[in-house]
Amino acid sequence: MLTKPLKTALFISGMVLINSLVGCKEEKAPIEVELYEINQGEKIEITALVDKITIVNIEVNNGNCGNGITSRINKASMTDNFDDALNAIKERSLTFGQKLDEPVYGCFIREVTITTDQGNYTFTFDE
Repeated sequence: MLTKPLKTALFISGMVLINSLVGCKEEKAPIEVELYEINQGEKIEITALVDKITIVNIEVNNGNCGNGITSRINKASMTDNFDDALNAIKERSLTFGQKLDEPVYGCFIREVTITTDQGNYTFTFDE
């Protein structure tokens, strides 16, 4: 037979375990990411699943692959108003259902990390 202090300790331990398991539930990302083949590369399509979200950065294969944003930043450096051009490129706000397409050339996409105003989300893709 269990003593009252032992029952209390077991009850508390059980509650802590349940709370920790509930806290492990993975949140659904506020965006959806799909890949499509295009001429000489692939296209990343990001769809907003929430009322408003701002895409701050797109990183492909841990930064080991140039993408459309990087290419446009290089082109923006040739313009007279570099800061304005760079800011327009870097952040994109989307509303529910809106899509953002980013072309990627010269590499096979295995992983895409999207930085948003609501957090960072990593998506992996099989061969």
